[in-house]
Amino acid sequence: MIGIDPGHKDIVTAYRNWYLEPPPLVGGACRSKRNQVRLKREKELGVSTYHISNRRWYHLNGFKCRRASNQHWARRAGLVEKNAQLGDNHDTKSSNPVEWKNYCLDVQNDWDTRFDVALSSDKAKQEFWVFKQKSRAVATLARELTGLKTLNSEQTKSIVLAWGNGGFGPTSKGHDAAPNKGLRKKLSQWFRIYLVDERG
Repeated sequence: MIGIDPGHKDIVTAYRNWYLEPPPLVGGACRSKRNQVRLKREKELGVSTYHISNRRWYHLNGFKCRRASNQHWARRAGLVEKNAQLGDNHDTKSSNPVEWKNYCLDVQNDWDTRFDVALSSDKAKQEFWVFKQKSRAVATLARELTGLKTLNSEQTKSIVLAWGNGGFGPTSKGHDAAPNKGLRKKLSQWFRIYLVDERG
């Protein structure tokens, strides 16, 4: 059994060889003391932990590379300066219909350039590459969780993921969007997943 705690800073925090009895808390002790007790108990029970950060998850999926390429193509087409001018000349958050009309007219002046960038063959190739990277990222996560070099459904179906059902929004201040339901659905092709109450 592997206990999974989903989150934003770390997409997944996993406890392998997960024990059913939580480590005892030290009454009245500070957090560092409680953590020392928890780590000692985990070591005695042979529990290992695994983390995959938000930053590394985005790197595995190719999102960081895609963002950098999009910025490069926009800069090469001169759209970075034009977007900056649009931001200076218009209030994009305004609810005034006249202001919105003027903004749309200014964007329309560069419509052909924007379409050329969005529909270029390089853009299409990159999106297909990112699509493949997403599948590879989930497979990489599954291998690292289990320590298996190859994923065999006969082996992995005997592994149970106890997935924490704590609810949180897809975004959090200071972090990129984090998958939860989608990641759980993709991992279900290899593992049996059960939702568990994080409040105990």
